[in-house]
Amino acid sequence: SPRKGVYPGYNHKSAQQFPHHVQLNIDKDVEIAALMGPLDEQPFSCPLVFSPLQIVQKDTKYRLVIDASFPAGTSVNDGITNDLFLSDQLELRYPSVESLARLVRVKGKGCLLFKTDLRFAYKQYPISPNDWHLCGISWGEKFYVYVRQFFGLRSSAQACQRTSNCIKHIMAQKGYSIVPYLDDFGGCEHPKQAQQAFSTLQLLFKALGLIENTEKAYPPCTSMIFLGILLDSNAFTFRTRNY
Repeated sequence: SPRKGVYPGYNHKSAQQFPHHVQLNIDKDVEIAALMGPLDEQPFSCPLVFSPLQIVQKDTKYRLVIDASFPAGTSVNDGITNDLFLSDQLELRYPSVESLARLVRVKGKGCLLFKTDLRFAYKQYPISPNDWHLCGISWGEKFYVYVRQFFGLRSSAQACQRTSNCIKHIMAQKGYSIVPYLDDFGGCEHPKQAQQAFSTLQLLFKALGLIENTEKAYPPCTSMIFLGILLDSNAFTFRTRNY
């Protein structure tokens, strides 16, 4: 069935309750060129499909989520399969912190851990222009169109993890071991190789045109938190934040 989305101006209650945070998020997405707008009228010859906005609070942050699964049956996400990506069969699997712990066991006591991540998460990955008309939102009597992946779109995690897996493969070809979880990258190497591995990963981001979140970069060390777990290569332990 065709994607119908919602009528312009409809947004969920949480967005209406926190209009300031909605606007801040929209302005940020426009600034980083993930979102096209504001527009006074829809820019395509075919109908622009709108998805409603909602605000999700996490700690002190307010994240804008586009509910591309609403309304059920005619939403944008209803037209995106879970097991196909770019026409290829795909079973999306995320690694866990145990994957990095296994690397620590392989590299041995005293190995060095490092981590970094990508800025803006999904929003570095473009959406095909053929699908832009499916990525509309409406706010403040203005129209906007996402041209990059966004929170709430079913294909966003697929695009992100598949790209991260490619980075893992390239690093492996260079002889280095990393664990990618969406936009987070954890690594582990012998002390003599760790700094080179960390630098190689950062240079690879640049070569691929990806923007690293350097504020979260964590150079080689023996103790590090990754995905909420504290790993210690000297003590050969990993444990939750309740340490």
